Amino acid sequence: MQLFMILPDAPSRSYFSACSGIHRSDLPDQNLAGHTINQLDVVDNFVLYYASLAPSGHNSQPWYVRVLSQKEWIIGAGPDRRLPAVDPGNREVMLSIGAFAENLSTAAGTFGLKAEMDVIASDPFEQDVIKVRLKKAKPVDYPLQRITRRMTVKHEQRVIPHFVLRIGYLNTYPNPVSLRRPVSWFVRL
Repeated sequence: MQLFMILPDAPSRSYFSACSGIHRSDLPDQNLAGHTINQLDVVDNFVLYYASLAPSGHNSQPWYVRVLSQKEWIIGAGPDRRLPAVDPGNREVMLSIGAFAENLSTAAGTFGLKAEMDVIASDPFEQDVIKVRLKKAKPVDYPLQRITRRMTVKHEQRVIPHFVLRIGYLNTYPNPVSLRRPVSWFVRL
């Protein structure tokens, strides 16, 4: 059974493949200039940018980063970004924070930094979740475009994730719009 969503003056498209025909390469590049925090160096801004491309439950992007010092941060979950109706146990929020931390660690490694992380939350509803310390290390060879190109491929009503699902764009007819929040939105100094 196929469900169709009809948009005014737009071709019919399957509800399950609302983004069919849109490719990541069709979307506008996100310029880092709008994502920078002046108090952090260029590398830290890039690390946070790539971390922010993590998938999140219902695209809630629940993370924040509190800067303790130049290379010491707290990753937390903002209570205003929780979705109690669909995630009463905060499981999806914790998975989203974990994906953010994994992207942060991966990006830091490519820039010659090791992200040492300690879970500081004792339950899934605490705001401060992970303490991060960035230390100099040997750069890791990882193509960061894998993070920027993650997507879901839809084929015959089946969803096939490539790497990790990262939706962050609405298929607003006729031009897709980014729903990613800039780094300046989630960093707290």
